[in-house]
Amino acid sequence: MKEQIDQALDGFAANVETHLNKIRRVRHEMEKAGDQDLVAVANLVQFMELFILDFTFICMDHSDGRHKWRQGLYGRIISLMIVECFEDFGELLAGKLRTTINSLDYAPSVLTNLGTLHGDLHQLRTRHESTLREIRNNVFGHRDHNAAHQIEMMESLDRTRLVRVQRDLMKWLLQLQDFLYTLVKPLPGFVKSRRSQRT
Repeated sequence: MKEQIDQALDGFAANVETHLNKIRRVRHEMEKAGDQDLVAVANLVQFMELFILDFTFICMDHSDGRHKWRQGLYGRIISLMIVECFEDFGELLAGKLRTTINSLDYAPSVLTNLGTLHGDLHQLRTRHESTLREIRNNVFGHRDHNAAHQIEMMESLDRTRLVRVQRDLMKWLLQLQDFLYTLVKPLPGFVKSRRSQRT
């Protein structure tokens, strides 16, 4: 079973890395052409895929319950990652991306879908951030100098809740992935149109 999971993860990572390389080439062409609004879309896709790749592997390690301390460590890493994810995607889905979508020939539903995604992220953040931020601030990203408080925080870490947050966030990330594919699909046409306008 472990061998099958490892093979599936290897295949998943290889697919993501292949896609990242394609996006890198496209982004490079956009940057050379000075199409910074289109670069914002490519950047968001790259950012999302890098995060999903890291998050998937960390979650898999967290699910391995053979060693309690190691599982707790991965739980603290996940808490840090989720807090940072809430902040980063909150910023990346805001003003600059909206301006880009408005300036391009996307269907009106695209902005509506972006608003829904942003709202769903805000709800996740409202429900979970304070607990995860406390973990991040006291026993991982920063360390409380009072070791007794660190131990108390580690012992009170609710693994069941953390797994639920992981699942909720992964579900949201997959919805974001679907949304971004609707943004990426017309990009070659936008690039081609701009090239023809320049010549």
